[in-house]
Amino acid sequence: MTREPVTSQPNTEMQRIEYMGIDVLQRWPKNPKDHDLGAIQASVSRFGYVAPILIDEKSGRIVAGHGRLDLLVQMRHNGQPPPRRVLLSPEDGEWLVPVIRGISFANEQEAEAYLLADNQTTILGGWNDNDLFEMLSRQAAADSLLGTGFDAEDVEDLRQRLGAEAGTGQENAFTVYSAEIVGERIFEYFRRVGFPYRNLPLHAQMLEINRLAALEGDALLTSNYGYQVADTYHPHRFNCHAAEKRSPTDSFADDNQLRRAIRLSLENGTMITTEFFPMLGFVAGTQACSNFRPGIAVYYYRRFAPEGGTVLDPCTGYGGR
Repeated sequence: MTREPVTSQPNTEMQRIEYMGIDVLQRWPKNPKDHDLGAIQASVSRFGYVAPILIDEKSGRIVAGHGRLDLLVQMRHNGQPPPRRVLLSPEDGEWLVPVIRGISFANEQEAEAYLLADNQTTILGGWNDNDLFEMLSRQAAADSLLGTGFDAEDVEDLRQRLGAEAGTGQENAFTVYSAEIVGERIFEYFRRVGFPYRNLPLHAQMLEINRLAALEGDALLTSNYGYQVADTYHPHRFNCHAAEKRSPTDSFADDNQLRRAIRLSLENGTMITTEFFPMLGFVAGTQACSNFRPGIAVYYYRRFAPEGGTVLDPCTGYGGR
């Protein structure tokens, strides 16, 4: 049985998609949400432009999609071609982007409230770590993490956290010392010893390299063996900046950001030791550059380099290449 499409109903606003020039779109006067344009560009490069911008008809301003608009303006400024589903005007070559029209909020306060809700409600839900790890592992096995906002280090950190939780059999247990007291002692410790760079002793590096060398075939594509060895020789990657973001060392130097990273780690059951902990790279506006995964490098060496040959590796080290 089929039904005819509904074209109108009383008291129902009908959404529609229109293509509008990016120069005529009006931003909301203040948008407190920070954006990782590098991550957005990686996603758009892989999937094309997917999510339309949302406009409030009463004010004519954007209430969702500021980061996507910022990316398109940056891409055009850099002389890049428009991504898939962004059109060029035949008259003047202006970039035309899909926009959701037809939604009118009662007033500007309501529109602004929706802007906040649109950003915050996606954050509040968190993740089901077991399902997330299963999906990330599947994507990593296919070398398909590009554009997802996750990288190999995230997968490994999640694997270690799930393993630690499985071993203890308890989550976020603060029965003797409160999270506030523990968090403050952690803060004082790191203020005393400084940034927690990874620095494996030589014997641990040797064991990591042995584990990496023992892997065969596609197992190399999902392994993070050797990653902390690379960090030992590239500590400066934590100081570097990606797409105008704060580096982990910048956030570490900020008392509020460090305390926030510690609090998020404790709330999520993340083990905080004397080494770098993942939440330092997750606090708002922070992005760590990434090492090239050693397992993938070994995979390429074995597949393409002749026995005893010389390898010129442009991907060695950290950050963008």
